[in-house]
Amino acid sequence: MKFYNIQQDKKYTDWVAMLPMSEEKRLGLSHHIKRDTLWSDPHDISMKMLSRQALKSTVKYGSIHDWMQDAAIDMAAPPRGCKAIISPELRTLLQEFQGPEHGLYTMRMTNFYNDSDDERIYHLLHVKDQHYPKLLYNSIDFAVIDLADDAESRTYRTFQKGQIRSYETYQQIAAETAGEFPGTYVKPLSWVYEEPWEFLWGGGTKVMVSENIKRRIEQQGLMGISFETFTRVEVITGAAV
Repeated sequence: MKFYNIQQDKKYTDWVAMLPMSEEKRLGLSHHIKRDTLWSDPHDISMKMLSRQALKSTVKYGSIHDWMQDAAIDMAAPPRGCKAIISPELRTLLQEFQGPEHGLYTMRMTNFYNDSDDERIYHLLHVKDQHYPKLLYNSIDFAVIDLADDAESRTYRTFQKGQIRSYETYQQIAAETAGEFPGTYVKPLSWVYEEPWEFLWGGGTKVMVSENIKRRIEQQGLMGISFETFTRVEVITGAAV
């Protein structure tokens, strides 16, 4: 089954979400929202919607919006972590599927330029990154490759299925090979999970969804979502096709 990184479709709407510096100072989101830590006591987050091409119009909302920063107008950088700003409709759809441990935080979206524009409620989907601890190690081949992990990367050593049996063994081998081959890492050549997950952490800070979720999104006509096929490795979960 294919998986896809999801993000805003800028051809549908170029309105993006930003976090005022004052709101970051009030909530301290950079301390609460991290790659491997969920926000234990979440509060509503006040966000501003901006578009460089439509300064006085009403916001054109999509089912997902990118989170950007602009220090020139006192908009803070987004916190680290695998996350996506999603509409209530997309939230409802995703709740039909299983995923790893995650949080959903309420966001109040208002127009940065136009105070008379209606407020909208969105949600921040924050997926706790347990990528390596949750892998099914016995079912995965590994390779020691350059950190760049691109077409020019060399392979220095390989490990067949069963040679790395646990996360603890992986950590030990990763430390040993980092000393032997500086500038490399031990790459899993597939991501295999026993759990029937259909959304999980993707590339970088993106959230990834399954072919099944993509199909449901298209069937329901949810707009403003761009799907990028995840090709870095094959992703296999316990979810039915």
